Amino acid sequence: MENFILWNAAMQDDGRTLGFAVFATAVKQLHQGSREMVEQMLSDLGIPNTAFTSWRVSHFATNYLADDLDADDWEDIWNDHWQVEVQLAQPLQHTWSDFELRRSFASDSSWTGEPSQPPMDCLVVADFLDGAAIPQAEVVLKQLEALRSGALTPPELQREVAEAPPTLIAELAQELGDWPDARIDVKRWATEPERLLISLGRFDTDFFESGATLAIKVQELCQVLGGVTTWSDLMETQD
Repeated sequence: MENFILWNAAMQDDGRTLGFAVFATAVKQLHQGSREMVEQMLSDLGIPNTAFTSWRVSHFATNYLADDLDADDWEDIWNDHWQVEVQLAQPLQHTWSDFELRRSFASDSSWTGEPSQPPMDCLVVADFLDGAAIPQAEVVLKQLEALRSGALTPPELQREVAEAPPTLIAELAQELGDWPDARIDVKRWATEPERLLISLGRFDTDFFESGATLAIKVQELCQVLGGVTTWSDLMETQD
């Protein structure tokens, strides 16, 4: 069995940086990464022998690849993931599709055997099969930061997204108030399909144990805006 699934691969900085997500399917995890690990993962992504100068590994949680969203254990829903950013020696133009996940037998020799622990970033992923829906969704989701800071009121946001149930906007405002460490950062990612990555900030265990309701409400808003928020739902669109 493979050690990892590689997904969410996309070029950044005019092709000078490659970012991708790593999900552990076995016991092995990531720590700081190693040159041999990065070389193998680049090969598994279909770009072998690509020269690079450095890399960075960061830890986050998302339910995008979760097998059972109704599991009793929050760790079965909000899976450990790692973001790997690789600085390339030369700019590279390449695109990837996440309709098919990539498997990797790579191994990180820097991992000591200790599992990763919160606090960790919480990420919501929203795929858009209709690319025309992304601009409005991006605008609306970025306004959640203004809602969090108080620069925007729930009625004002409601006018921006009239199709959203008023209860959803009110619940989002409540959740943002309940978690003062939340921060909303939205990035457009050049995968197939196109997607938005919504980082909600860094949280400890209590956020996830209590149901990560803020993330669930952000997912509901993404769905109202035309997004698909799990890989299993993405696959169902292809049936």
